[in-house]
Parts: sequence; structure tokens; C-alpha cells
Amino acid sequence: MAIHLWELLQHIWEELCEEYLISTVGRMPQVCSAVISAKSELHSRGHEVTVVRPNDTWYIKSESPDYKTITINSSAGFDEERFGGFVMKILDMRQQGASLWTRLSMEYDLMTHFYQMHVKVLEMVEGMFEDTKLMQSLHDAKYDLVLTDPGIGTGALMAHRLGLPLVFNVRWTIQGEGHFAIAPSPLSYIPTPGSELTDKMTFIQRVQNMLYFFFSTFQIWYMTESTYKPFVHRHFGSDVHYMELFQSADIWLMRNDFTFEFPRPTMPNIVYMSGF
Repeated sequence: MAIHLWELLQHIWEELCEEYLISTVGRMPQVCSAVISAKSELHSRGHEVTVVRPNDTWYIKSESPDYKTITINSSAGFDEERFGGFVMKILDMRQQGASLWTRLSMEYDLMTHFYQMHVKVLEMVEGMFEDTKLMQSLHDAKYDLVLTDPGIGTGALMAHRLGLPLVFNVRWTIQGEGHFAIAPSPLSYIPTPGSELTDKMTFIQRVQNMLYFFFSTFQIWYMTESTYKPFVHRHFGSDVHYMELFQSADIWLMRNDFTFEFPRPTMPNIVYMSGF
């Protein structure tokens, strides 16, 4: 069985790590230690793993006994120093507190940077789609499925372009926490990530939860709507919404433990695997 692993992007929300696309078995998890062990495990089970990596990747080496590499001559849009600065600012704000203006300014800077990142990512995918030699080699390889982390949209886009089954290794998607993209999430008892609320909310807290949800939705809309929408219409048809490509994933390998979550609806194609 051949496996094509694309290490396309570093996704930051969880431990400043990367995002991967794999054909045949899909994309690897974002947590660095899990990524390394997963590739070794796949190799030990007889899978052939090929990593397609941007030229400015942080962690994936160009040579390894566990996988082959193809380097894309394009930036993944991640500035390690800048993201590290964001993380330190957030930690300082959590420890020392911050004014409302400081928090809003931080949110705006982060939102702007992620918007620019998505633009850069789609420029890279556009270049890959236009590379007829690369795309033909991927079609000819006859991979079995794509395993990807949907925190960045590259894996889902490539899976649908190649016409392969899609499996997510997921905690976040480009539209926020994974459950909100695939399962019913009533705001009356499902706290919005970042709201610091629980499933036991007063009426005022439910109003706060809804307002926070609308604010988060606006942020995500700003970062993704103007970037993914025209890209998907151009390559997959004007009647296709980009979230349809994500929601159609066959299996969602959820990187959390259901027993540590607040009670919430789930779906039959979600498999909980804790921290992997």
C-alpha cells in the first residue's frame, strides 16, 4: 500500500506544529511528537510514506529512513518568530491581565495574520493544481485515501481534486472547533471555545456564549470567506461551498477524549482517540 504524505503547513493552535496531507492513508496529526511517531509507525507497518513539504517547513527534515520527501518551492505562510511572539503575548495577558483595548488589538492582529496565512496557503495550492506534472504523478500513484488535518484547507482540497476518500485527524477546522463543523452544537449548553464557560449556564451566560459565538464566527468569516470561497468556485464549481468539502470527510479522528468534554451531540463517523 502506498501512502502519500504532504507536510504542507505548520498549524499553530496546538503546540506550534505542522499540518500534513497524506494520500493513501492521509494526513498526520499536528502535535509534533505524534507526527514523528505516526510516520515511524506507518513505515514499520509496511506503508510507503512520501512527504511533500514547503521549502520553509519547521520540523520535517528532507531526509529520513521513514519517508521520502518532495519539496514544494513555495512558502507555507508561517512566520515562526511572529507566531512565537503571539503565544508569549497571550500567556502574558493570561497571567497579568489586559485591558479590553489590548485584547481587541491582539485579536485583530492575529485575525489579520491568519487571513494572510490563508491567502499564502491557497497560492501554494493553486500552484500545485497548475503543476500538471505533479498532479499527474499523484493520480498515477493510485493512492487509497487522504488523511489530513483540516486546521488548514490544503488536505481537503487536494483529496477532492484527486477524488480520494478523506479522513481527518482533527481538533480544529478552518471554521473553528471540529464539532461545530460536523455535529449539532446547541449554544444553550455547548460553550463556545474561548468563552471559558461550562455546560451549566445561567441565562446571562447563555447570552454571553451566543455573543462570543457570533464574534468568533465573524473572525472566521473574515479569514476564510474571501479566500476559500473564490478558490473553491474556481476549481470545484460555483455551486460548491468550501465547507461542504470538509463536512464530506468520511471519518473524523478527533484528537480529544469524549469523557473529558462537556456533554454534547456527536456523529457516528467521529472516532475519539484522545491525544493520539
